[in-house]
Amino acid sequence: MNHSVERSANSSFKLILSFSFLLALFFFSCRNNSDTAVPEIIEPAEMDNYVQKQLLILLKEKDISKTTIDDSTRLFFEAPVRYYYKHTKYAAVWSSQQNWKPYTDSLLYYLFNAALEGLFREDYQYTLLQTLKQTLDTDSLKRKDARLWARADLLLTDAFFHVLQDMKQGRLQHDSLAWKNKVDKQENFFAFYLNKLLSGDTVSSIVHTLQPVNKEYIALKKSIPSFLDSMDTKNYTYLYYPYKDSISFLKKILKRLGESGYSAASAAIIDSAKLSNLYIQYQKASGLKTSGKLSAAMVHKLNSTDREKLKRIAITLDRYKQLPARLPEK
Repeated sequence: MNHSVERSANSSFKLILSFSFLLALFFFSCRNNSDTAVPEIIEPAEMDNYVQKQLLILLKEKDISKTTIDDSTRLFFEAPVRYYYKHTKYAAVWSSQQNWKPYTDSLLYYLFNAALEGLFREDYQYTLLQTLKQTLDTDSLKRKDARLWARADLLLTDAFFHVLQDMKQGRLQHDSLAWKNKVDKQENFFAFYLNKLLSGDTVSSIVHTLQPVNKEYIALKKSIPSFLDSMDTKNYTYLYYPYKDSISFLKKILKRLGESGYSAASAAIIDSAKLSNLYIQYQKASGLKTSGKLSAAMVHKLNSTDREKLKRIAITLDRYKQLPARLPEK
């Protein structure tokens, strides 16, 4: 009888112990989750603290070699971005209490007009930035989402750092030599200029100080606005010549000629005579020798679109950036 009671007591004790352990585990889990949980709706006065927590979560313990912070946030300058937020305790840079800082609009305006500087706005994820900002400006529910504010903050910092490097170092160097991969540049270049922005300097004034003072560089930049005013912004098929695959090239050059208004009556069936006639039509209109045969000069002319000309301008500007700050006098 005593053994039976003892076994029953032991069973009850084990049951209570197990229940107590699960209860403690539950509360411990809830406590941990409360540190990272984000309310669905956050009031403006509380937003900065939650954005700060989200920035920490997005950047904490991530592999430095990966450029994707999450499914919708891609960072091209992750190393300097990580460095900056770590040394500022993950405080938001571009907004406060659900309001944008004045320099946020300045950066977006600069990116929108990036072509004036020989830059291309989509290199800086401009469309994504503009979409995020518009969403946070117009959607009253998403405006209270700390995660969206944090993602926008990271992308804006990434874009600003990207502009800094492109305007100072250019884009012609191998990626391994880019300043974004240099530890010493994290503090004395990227963080330095972002702090200047936060201290009252404007985006345009900062960018201006980074550029060459070379007369030829300045003259070329001054020519960009008039070029853009009359620029044909249409995307044309680019032809790689000489070619390896004749069938593939034939399809591409027929497409490219069609984009300029030169098409065969029956695109499905085209013989050498029809193709030669197409070539002659284009060559006459373009001031080329009317041989009726494909030539390197003809391909060059077809590839000389305004978009390609803008790329060549950008490359030339970057070459000036690689020259010494002061050239020896002649």
